[in-house]
Amino acid sequence: MPTAKRSAKDGDLSAFSAEYDGNATSELLVEALGNRDAEARWEISRRLLDDGADASPVGYGQSTLSILLGAHRWLGAHDGELAQRLVDAGASVNYRERRGRLAIHLAALTRAAADEDRRQLYEAFLAAHPASP
Repeated sequence: MPTAKRSAKDGDLSAFSAEYDGNATSELLVEALGNRDAEARWEISRRLLDDGADASPVGYGQSTLSILLGAHRWLGAHDGELAQRLVDAGASVNYRERRGRLAIHLAALTRAAADEDRRQLYEAFLAAHPASP
């Protein structure tokens, strides 16, 4: 029997919506960020963030940003925008995941069709800590 957690991780938005009770937990967000389908990852994560999911929790050597960038070999079409939403919702760009890498390191390691595809990721990370005058 499907659950919201399982649908967030492996399903699409319609499957998730059928099981989702409106309780936007960080646990559901973490599952959605690990969804291998880039479009489903974007749609489900966006819904959870819109509903107030907390993007700041860390646990087991991972943060929401490190899961988004470390769980996928290729950047999805909306991963830059999703990273920006996570940062805006409190995700730390300075959290070191269990191997000691920052989100910006993971972004550089994640494959992209072109370096330009990474621009929104870098802008999200740098905007979190603007340069001093």
